[in-house]
Amino acid sequence: MNTFDTLSALRTIGLTPRVVQACLALAPQADEQLLRVVAVSRHQLLLHDGVQQRAAWAWPSLMASLQAARDQLVVGDWVLALPPAVGDVSVDRTGAGAEQPAWQVTRRLPPLNAMTRRVPAGHRQRLVSHVDVALLVLAADRPMSLRWADRWLALARLAHASPVVVLTKADLLARSPMALSPVAALERHWSVSAPGSVTPGSSDGNCPVPIRLLDGRGPEVLEQLSPWLKPGLTLALVGPSGAGKSTLANTLTALGGDPAQLPVGEVRASDGEGRHTSTGRALFRCAGGACLIDTPGLRSLQLDAAAADLEQAFDDVQTLASACQFRNCRHGSEPGCAVRESLAPSRLGSWHKLHREAQRQEMDWLGRRALLAEWKLRSKSARRRQRAEASAD
Repeated sequence: MNTFDTLSALRTIGLTPRVVQACLALAPQADEQLLRVVAVSRHQLLLHDGVQQRAAWAWPSLMASLQAARDQLVVGDWVLALPPAVGDVSVDRTGAGAEQPAWQVTRRLPPLNAMTRRVPAGHRQRLVSHVDVALLVLAADRPMSLRWADRWLALARLAHASPVVVLTKADLLARSPMALSPVAALERHWSVSAPGSVTPGSSDGNCPVPIRLLDGRGPEVLEQLSPWLKPGLTLALVGPSGAGKSTLANTLTALGGDPAQLPVGEVRASDGEGRHTSTGRALFRCAGGACLIDTPGLRSLQLDAAAADLEQAFDDVQTLASACQFRNCRHGSEPGCAVRESLAPSRLGSWHKLHREAQRQEMDWLGRRALLAEWKLRSKSARRRQRAEASAD
């Protein structure tokens, strides 16, 4: 089992008292060591003991149990592993020709939290685990999709991670008089006002989400993000492709003394979409003593949440709903709706859309067919009314 010195080293890569308690609950054997997963490839794992990386492979029994639960090992996981036996090496299937003594992962600690999504096939995909702060990276030089931003915010809150919105590429807006418009748009979108006091979504309200506008390559990155670059914290960079996550990761890790550098790609001039320069997830040390997990950009994001779970992702809706005139208010056209009076219409529209998606996930096949039939019937009725109104004119 780990000694006091090894536990001290693990604190530099995110070890917390809660993780130690979860480890002790598994009653580790004398020769099992606590390590953190910092990279996952098709053929092997990379673990870290706070001092150096260790090549490893997982026991077949562990992989079988995870696959049965439709789960997998991801970056950020804490695991128990056995040191390599004498003469044991990792099998190199990559062609690189470098063989290292292979550790054996025997057990995984239950994740304290995880960022997950639903893939098109319908099953759950865990992205990263044990995340304290989610840096939601969006490009400030692109048209701001407020509903897309709501999805990233919900992803962080569903994982119980503190969200911070990072608007990158501020250098591209430096000469524009509208340089702060993305920040103002998000502040208006997320602001909550007292019912009837100001216009819903006014920037005079209270915006609960920290927003930072910066150049991912500039020295101001450290100052802007310093409140979250604390020793022992784990940060995850999430966002769409081409938003500047890898550039920001390189800046933070260079300032933290980590020589690892990620490839940086260009965005297409035609549509501003980025290429997948990060093809896998990896954990690095970054400035301030925190750990940083860089993730590939996602072109689609379907939340892994039931309708009831969205209450924690939309805590503003939940708080305001207690002041609605009707207990079962759906925040639509009902009179006396405190939510509709206090939130920006775009924010409330996101809640309705994600709520419908969550309800569809909870339905069985027959329920989805019935809902689809109902939508088709409503669409036909709306088209008939439009034709009738056009004929009357």
